[in-house]
Amino acid sequence: MYTVPGNRMVYAMYTMTGPILTKPNLLPSKVRLKSYICVIVSMCTKAVHLDAVSDLSSQALLAALRRFISRRGCPSDIYSDDRKKLNSSCKSI
Repeated sequence: MYTVPGNRMVYAMYTMTGPILTKPNLLPSKVRLKSYICVIVSMCTKAVHLDAVSDLSSQALLAALRRFISRRGCPSDIYSDDRKKLNSSCKSI
């Protein structure tokens, strides 16, 4: 996997898309659930990270960002088109 040198600034941008209808992987049922896709783009390497989230809450965003950081490393700045959700997520950290 490609790693970014330590002297380089890493910026990330995220957006949420959806809803998409998904089926739970349990017993055969006709239940459909709404799911969303969190798209995180590393602006330095142009790597795209797609993550399935269950809802549009701040907790779901934080979980997606944690998975992104564990795989790609911690970005120095995060940009978003949804300022309200990003501010509430930062307050809960």
